[in-house]
Amino acid sequence: MAKKIAKKELEDLRGLISQINQNQIQIGILEVQKSETVDNVKALKSQTIVMQQELEKKYGPVNVSITDGTITKRDGNINKKN
Repeated sequence: MAKKIAKKELEDLRGLISQINQNQIQIGILEVQKSETVDNVKALKSQTIVMQQELEKKYGPVNVSITDGTITKRDGNINKKN
């Protein structure tokens, strides 16, 4: 008959292995969420670039305050407030 570890030791070992597996699954889920979030940020940056181009066509080369909508020409003069 083959030697075996004690029943309690086997239960403890199985519990540890189970926890490792659960954590590895959780890491996988988080990696998928991370990838999706990175993709979302890329899409938002693309949308921002498009909007900046549209604003530049409409107002010329300006900076826009995202606080109150004030736009200033890139030389610093206040141009228009929305």
